[in-house]
Amino acid sequence: MSTAISIARLLTEAGFVSPEAQTQARTLMEAHGLTNPRKQQMAPEKMSRVNALFAEYLRLTCGDPDCDGLAKRQWPGKTAVQVSPSACIICAGSSQQRAARLLAAALDKAGLHHLLILGGTPPQHTTLRELLEGTPLSIRAVNGSGRAHSANEAAQQLAWADMMVIWASTPLHHKISVPYTSQAPSAMRVITVPRRGVESLCRGVIEALP
Repeated sequence: MSTAISIARLLTEAGFVSPEAQTQARTLMEAHGLTNPRKQQMAPEKMSRVNALFAEYLRLTCGDPDCDGLAKRQWPGKTAVQVSPSACIICAGSSQQRAARLLAAALDKAGLHHLLILGGTPPQHTTLRELLEGTPLSIRAVNGSGRAHSANEAAQQLAWADMMVIWASTPLHHKISVPYTSQAPSAMRVITVPRRGVESLCRGVIEALP
């Protein structure tokens, strides 16, 4: 059996760094019989049950207004607790992840779930997909330095998409963009983002929404 360690240490490692956060966490643990006010130590293997309890009842955010607002909209019935950035359920300490989650929420609110991106590089596209994992937003991205797509290929992608973003600040050859821009449906939302970086792309799209 593992040697018991300090509950305060376990909570700190889980992101509950302030006295207020530790009090909120302990109160919940005690209410569900995982510890009591007299105990100062706990077996490390109990933390899986403790973490499941926190996930069910607590809304853990880093204190950033964007993270707080998005978490409140998604989990209004949970109790808000400020934790260390790495434990934040929205950003996990990453400004890129925060921007991606805000993008997904903004497009979901607008009823848009299929985003087509012209430009950028495969590593950037992979990063964005990973950041959006678990959200309602799906993306398809066209390598701005890759091969040119036929008009038919572009038409199939456009038929799938709710919105198209032209990532103008990244390498985007004319021969690659034209098959898309020349036949984009008139009703499709088309946004140009003149900024580099995944976070800038996300925030640029958000800012362009009505």
